[in-house]
Amino acid sequence: MSEINVFNRRVFIKDLVIISIIVALPFLFYLYLLVPEVKIWKTSFFTFDSRYYQDVSVFAWAAFTKILTLFFLSLWFVTCKHWWRMAIVIPIIIETYKLMVIINDETYYVDKYEVIWAIPLVIPIIIF
Repeated sequence: MSEINVFNRRVFIKDLVIISIIVALPFLFYLYLLVPEVKIWKTSFFTFDSRYYQDVSVFAWAAFTKILTLFFLSLWFVTCKHWWRMAIVIPIIIETYKLMVIINDETYYVDKYEVIWAIPLVIPIIIF
């Protein structure tokens, strides 16, 4: 087998894995439907109390939305070969802040101040 065919096979397998992830992620988003619509979710492994959210399923929906966006942006960053790929880090930082705000129940303003908090991390990326 020639070296070109081996390289093409590796590229094909890598592309197949990436395509499989892209196709599977939207279906994984709907895992939040498996979470019960109760205020306190008790299992044999953990107990989860949705203090700020209406119920646990609303928290799961908000978290899965941010996680899915973060996965797609991260996949785009890893697979991008263009010179502007560092610009993708900016929305990744903002989505990470949004996910931290969702997990931290004490913050009452979701999706409001994340851009301001991300500025110290974004400015070096823009400059360099």
